[in-house]
Amino acid sequence: MHKDENEFNISSKKTSYPDLYSSDKTLSQLEKSLDILRGLTRDFHTIWIVNFADLSIRLFRSTNENSIREAVDINDSYGNYEQVTNQYIENFVDPKGRAYMYQMLSEKKVKAQLKENSIYSFNFKRIGASGNTEWHQMTFASTDSNHPDLECVLGVRNINEMMRLEHGQLIKDKRLKQYSQDIDSLFCIHEVLGYGSWSMKFNRHYKITSCKWSEQFRNMLGFKDSKDFPDMFSSWCTLIHKDDALDVMTSFWDAVYNYDDNNIYDAEYRMYTKDNGIRWFHSTGRVSRKKDGTPISFVGLLDDITQRKLNEERLAKLYKEKENELHVLKSMADMYFSMHLIDLNDDSVIEYSDNNLLKPYMDYSLGATKIMKNIMKSIIPLEYQEEILKFTDLSTLSKRMVGKKSISDEFVGIYTGWFLATFSVVDIDEDGYAERVIFTTQIIDTRKKKEEELFKRSTTDFMTGLFNRRVFEEDLDYYRTHPLEDDFVLISMDVNRLKYINDNYGHAAGDELLIGAATCMREILSSYGKLYRIGGDEFVVTLRVDEKLRKQLENQFNERVNNWSGELVSELSISYGVVTPMEAGYDIDVMVKLADKKMYASKSQFYKDKKIDRRGS
Repeated sequence: MHKDENEFNISSKKTSYPDLYSSDKTLSQLEKSLDILRGLTRDFHTIWIVNFADLSIRLFRSTNENSIREAVDINDSYGNYEQVTNQYIENFVDPKGRAYMYQMLSEKKVKAQLKENSIYSFNFKRIGASGNTEWHQMTFASTDSNHPDLECVLGVRNINEMMRLEHGQLIKDKRLKQYSQDIDSLFCIHEVLGYGSWSMKFNRHYKITSCKWSEQFRNMLGFKDSKDFPDMFSSWCTLIHKDDALDVMTSFWDAVYNYDDNNIYDAEYRMYTKDNGIRWFHSTGRVSRKKDGTPISFVGLLDDITQRKLNEERLAKLYKEKENELHVLKSMADMYFSMHLIDLNDDSVIEYSDNNLLKPYMDYSLGATKIMKNIMKSIIPLEYQEEILKFTDLSTLSKRMVGKKSISDEFVGIYTGWFLATFSVVDIDEDGYAERVIFTTQIIDTRKKKEEELFKRSTTDFMTGLFNRRVFEEDLDYYRTHPLEDDFVLISMDVNRLKYINDNYGHAAGDELLIGAATCMREILSSYGKLYRIGGDEFVVTLRVDEKLRKQLENQFNERVNNWSGELVSELSISYGVVTPMEAGYDIDVMVKLADKKMYASKSQFYKDKKIDRRGS
């Protein structure tokens, strides 16, 4: 079990670094720097000074905030870097993360990172006094720009709350903004040890008695020395941009008059340079005070942030453009039943439509591919799932969309009826493969029903509900190019005495006769083939039956016709001719002619048997 941090007795011995205390002047300079460091590193509860030249480590500061003392159980604040860091890991680091910490704190790793970047940070889980683990961050900041890997400042801070932020949340979030400010403070640690520093002293009446600008400070503004830029307060304040001057001065004097010892002066503003240019600067500092609160000195640094401001402007412009694109997308989404942006590289999805039907399936942790499959299996009838799962397969989508701007298909949903599904390319890679696509669905059920109704009207005989002559002619074209099977049967039918009924009982009676004929055909024959009305009293039937079943159906049909009776007409008679492919040499046109011939022969026999003059019938 690790040791409670409150048990550590941390002392500070100046003999650790004797060279640093060789003169009062050096001591004074160091104290000023330490003053600033304490202010700028308020969020770092432990600060160490590390010297890789002799592998030494010295405690600079350790606070008691929240009962945390970041140190190891050694007799003083100065020790060997490897021993101190190893003991720290054993005492305070989660066992699962110790191997990682040994690697990240190795001399070779730290020096390589500092040499490349001057600042090196990483996160780890630390065990607290209560036994709970919390996220912490270690940050190394080089103190020597010429030899960044020789000496550095090591800071430790608690970032547990920061780690709770959602990935990708905008910097506008208050906690993320605080994190950004803390990163800026780390850069200030680096800057205060040699770049853009400034200091002022005050009397007991809050009047500035002396002002000192560093060489680097002057160089940032284009000045060479104190002749160009005197050590006077007015040298600085007269160069502040006129639009920022009031806020800067107010912030400056607020820091001077504010008795809160934790108050840090922090301001961003524009300044005129020697060549009349304008640059952005970030100024930060802290006031040291007497016990009664009156200021003694005000020390800080200046950082040129012009490039950062330019980047922020570009990002703001880009963000505005993205906002406009998002607005357009959301406006477009209102036109669709659903609309989603899918990233095929990382399998992520963003929903732009507000569709309650799909929300139960939008578990973003599953990834776009699984979400798509789950939705389609839930809202598509089983008989259509194979087809739509193939269409919405994201693993093959990039290849299927090469050279295409979009692909679409129509499907039937359980809750929506007919809908149109479309993938549209947003971005492609250098090889032409889609990287991001928009997936939309649009309800087209009403349109499809209208199309089906129009199609039905164009292919159906209005009176009888059977297929019309147009469909019969299209089917003949098919049979002309495809071989006829032996079980194919064609029947030509004609209603007897239709003209007589029309002339003597009226067309309503004739219509009843035609509908009666169609009803008999539908009841007996429709399950085995197709029924057509191709003229006034002419019908055609095509069946797929063997000879035995054909004879059974013929007997059933004759019986049904003989037993038919209407309200205006009491009886029905139909003449017909039956032909098989073998009889016609497997030629559909010959079958039609032969069936007509047989039908007319049957019709003549009917009139002959009934002794009816056919000319009046």
